[in-house]
Amino acid sequence: MAADDPTTPPDGPRKAKPVPPPPPPPPAPDAEAETGDGRPPASQRRPPGRGGSSSRDAEQAPRTKPDARDGAGRGEAPGLSRGGATRREPVRGAKGSGGSGRGAPRRAPFSPQSRSSTPQTPGGNRGRPVGAEKARRRQDAPTRRPESKPAPARPDLPVGDEPNLPKAVKKDLERTLGKGRRTDEVALALSVGSQAIDELAIDLALEYLAWAKDQAPRVAPIREAYGVARYLAEDFAGALTELQAYARISGRNDQNHVIADCHRALGRDLERIEEVARPLLDDDRAPADRRAEAGIVLAAALGDAGRVEDGIGVLGAILAERRDRDHEHHLRVRSLLADLAVRAGDRDTAARHLQVLLAADDDGTFEARERLDALGDTN
Repeated sequence: MAADDPTTPPDGPRKAKPVPPPPPPPPAPDAEAETGDGRPPASQRRPPGRGGSSSRDAEQAPRTKPDARDGAGRGEAPGLSRGGATRREPVRGAKGSGGSGRGAPRRAPFSPQSRSSTPQTPGGNRGRPVGAEKARRRQDAPTRRPESKPAPARPDLPVGDEPNLPKAVKKDLERTLGKGRRTDEVALALSVGSQAIDELAIDLALEYLAWAKDQAPRVAPIREAYGVARYLAEDFAGALTELQAYARISGRNDQNHVIADCHRALGRDLERIEEVARPLLDDDRAPADRRAEAGIVLAAALGDAGRVEDGIGVLGAILAERRDRDHEHHLRVRSLLADLAVRAGDRDTAARHLQVLLAADDDGTFEARERLDALGDTN
């Protein structure tokens, strides 16, 4: 009967209320990776207890981009040597473009502090926040990069002067910087700095070339000139940085003799010095004077390592290639040959080379007279 039906009111039938649909079933475990919230499937999540937090806490923690500085690539910057190295005297008469090296004693190079830390025991960070150990290590570690220095001030550039540079260098500047006032000023600074190197006004050269490098660090001739200026200022680590950049940008080896001498002054091992000097020494297309300079540096390093006869052989091969009279680089070769001959106990050969130097040494650059007197032979 209708009266017995609880859904029928006494005053007649009414419209039934809609029944809400049942809730959707929970997603299957394999479908969690497709929910769009970036979470991995449950089977791939880290179980609770690793790293001191549960999988729920790890999922709710904000995701951070990995630090590109972590991991590999923590090598020392060029120009820094490891502890224990000492600087050696430069080779007698070795020089870079536009100047000559001098025999002032070298200080020991800067040696960065060790970056080593106490090894971490596996599982030793349980119960601590994820990344706490890494943060502690990075906080205790020395700064990898020096604090940024203010940009060099623009030097006083001569008004109305035109830069005295080769056309290829001017085109390189225009290709890198474009045409305009900035390019003209950088070109003028490079010209003034290069002239200062030729005149051995090194402080002036450093001022102009430092600013030029700051304005155009990808121009190879600027890095070359600035590197030579720092070498003449006996800033061997800085010179090494600049000249290695020059070689990398230009693909040339014509400053490898200066790079090799920087390695030697910083106390680097013989293998590294020979690795740099040998390609220039063996390059028949390279200028003869720069090949000779590479041989001088290599022979001096061989002598430092106790391989005096090998050093004499390197220099003798250079003299054997000369076609006529001795040029300036040949005189520098003879000067070092005389030193190595004395160390080998061959005083007659040393005296013979010093006699040649005495005849050509009008200004006493090689101190041939004093060295002959020390040998007891002034004939």
